[in-house]
Amino acid sequence: VLFVAAPTTVDWAYAAQEVGDAAAWVAADRPLHDPRNAWLHEYVHTRQAFRPGRESRWLVEGTATYLAALLSLRQGLVDYGAYRDHLAAGAAPSRADAVLAAPDTWGETRAEYRKGALVVADLDRRLRATTGRSFQAVFARLNAHDGRVALSTFATAVGAVGTEGLATVARRRATTRGAPATWERAVHRRTFGWGAPAVTTEEVVVR
Repeated sequence: VLFVAAPTTVDWAYAAQEVGDAAAWVAADRPLHDPRNAWLHEYVHTRQAFRPGRESRWLVEGTATYLAALLSLRQGLVDYGAYRDHLAAGAAPSRADAVLAAPDTWGETRAEYRKGALVVADLDRRLRATTGRSFQAVFARLNAHDGRVALSTFATAVGAVGTEGLATVARRRATTRGAPATWERAVHRRTFGWGAPAVTTEEVVVR
């Protein structure tokens, strides 16, 4: 993947952007020690090979926002408090009221980024706690899907990696108002583990 640290003397329309399938640019002053890590966010975008349908468009930004924060935490770039606060922003009333599968409800709240990230994070936690597998396995299935990824495709992938009950949770989270809650540090330590390497054979299958 080719990354360009773009000069900050230019008035860019965006702070970062993926270009094609294996390149991205990020404004050179974008910080690493931030759960919104633009460098990791754009990297995740370069690993997304799936084509979303209208009801699953939120997955593009939701997964990138979540995985950028998770990898920042695992690499020690941010602490758990910053990570949790970042996810909790997805439960703000204006975002929680948006329906992820209905883009016309997002408004200016960036719900697809923030609520989307919280929903993906909650599914990842549930998958790990229930099966020991992670959301990256779902990501791999979406990338391998032939054709556009519909909401039903996403739910089926969650169910295949986890359980039918989790597939129901995924479908409900995408089609209703409200948002999941974040969890305490002890729950994260128990479910995700600490001191693990930033990348394992399953993590970021997005490679």
